[in-house]
Amino acid sequence: MRGRKFGLSNQLIKYPLTFWDSESSLSRGIHKPRPFKRNFGPIYGVLLHFKFFSDLRQKVDTAVADCQYFSNAAEYQVIAKVLAQSPELQLHDGHRSAAYAGPEQLIELGFMKKLWIVIFTMATFMEFVSTADSMLGGI
Repeated sequence: MRGRKFGLSNQLIKYPLTFWDSESSLSRGIHKPRPFKRNFGPIYGVLLHFKFFSDLRQKVDTAVADCQYFSNAAEYQVIAKVLAQSPELQLHDGHRSAAYAGPEQLIELGFMKKLWIVIFTMATFMEFVSTADSMLGGI
């Protein structure tokens, strides 16, 4: 939608749960935790994070004025320009937009994979972390 309506091609992913140790850091905020390979894998959950509500113009104006986002709110500056040029802009697309129907819908649409629940004891989990860290070579 950001590409269709605003011409933006930014990365739309966040990591609400990350592997963290003394080698970890944040690059470009929560959008890219480092080392990246330890935090990038099959997506088994989706964080539904929306920015486009009825107060969009107000939020965008505040973001631009505060310059609190990446590159002095460059993305928000683009959105503000489009909103100024198209005051009646509609973000809903009858061919692409869909009402949220639950997690199965997200799996069917390819946003995430089906999760098989595994219960670890703490010792099993620590063994798993140690093995994964060895296999990744501390990446």
